[in-house]
Amino acid sequence: YIVKNGKNGLLFKKGDADDLKRKIIFLMNNPEIARKISRAAKKYICKNFHSSNIKNKAKNVVEKLVK
Repeated sequence: YIVKNGKNGLLFKKGDADDLKRKIIFLMNNPEIARKISRAAKKYICKNFHSSNIKNKAKNVVEKLVK
């Protein structure tokens, strides 16, 4: 999963606006947790979705297909 609940984001129930509202209020009331989640999310995205990583992964897939 890209979003790990409580680690690099908060998940909410699909279509449940009240659940989303509770998560937003939680983050507003807990700015340190919000910062921690934000830092973890940025780190995850930079590590896993950096253009050079994607290029290398695509290259590996193509090489496997050609063999």
